[in-house]
Amino acid sequence: MDDLHAAEPAKHRSGTVTVLAAGAGARLVLTGEIDLGMNTELRAAVAELDKLEMPVEVHTRDVTYMDSSVMAIIARLAHGSDASVTLVDPPPLVRFLVLVAELDDVVQLVTRLTEPSESLDQLDSRVLQRWHDSCQCSACRAEPMQASAADPA
Repeated sequence: MDDLHAAEPAKHRSGTVTVLAAGAGARLVLTGEIDLGMNTELRAAVAELDKLEMPVEVHTRDVTYMDSSVMAIIARLAHGSDASVTLVDPPPLVRFLVLVAELDDVVQLVTRLTEPSESLDQLDSRVLQRWHDSCQCSACRAEPMQASAADPA
């Protein structure tokens, strides 16, 4: 029974939520899988950030999964404060969720990376593979079309 009890929190805690405050700004650092199971930690972090009343940077570079419940909490942070909210180095998934949730008017997206992160490379290659598999052009087919004698030169 102890093994089952120990495994259950790990299932819900595959991501981390960290609040850092220094100087004139605060940071909310999100890593790993951030979903409905992390809402208690996220709400506590947002409550702390609300008390600070300073601009907030939400660092999402190392987020590997995020669901719409997290976007709702970020929206609450952005709407509930006079201070600005900036998402720093959002991976494609986070950018997509911001656009779908129509939060691009209330949060600023900033890229500070000079090199793409590993997770970004992995996502790009999966998207490229899906595109490549469905493409029927000669460059993408396993056996490119050969010019025949009937083709004009």
